[in-house]
Amino acid sequence: MRNLGTNTYLDLMAKRTPGIEGVDEKEAFSRLLRAEAEAIANKLPELVMPLIDERVEELFQAMPESMKKEDKVTHDKMDEKTLRNMFAGIVANKLGLGFSTLRK
Repeated sequence: MRNLGTNTYLDLMAKRTPGIEGVDEKEAFSRLLRAEAEAIANKLPELVMPLIDERVEELFQAMPESMKKEDKVTHDKMDEKTLRNMFAGIVANKLGLGFSTLRK
């Protein structure tokens, strides 16, 4: 029965007072970082949409004529709006956003 009631780990830890200095400032700074990151993430769609619109015009011109014609079975037609929504979904997925986030 050695060290019974004295100098045990729990006795030593009870006497230790953790340093609290700077914890509030660190938490406040962490909240500030999260808020700024959220603000940038919220601006991302409005920054990316003009780039998407610009590229869609180029991609539509490069699209083969066979894709622009109406499908004989489904009667779907690939127009610029359809291409833009498809391309915006692909870009949104690459950015880790939802598929419909950048669609118009």
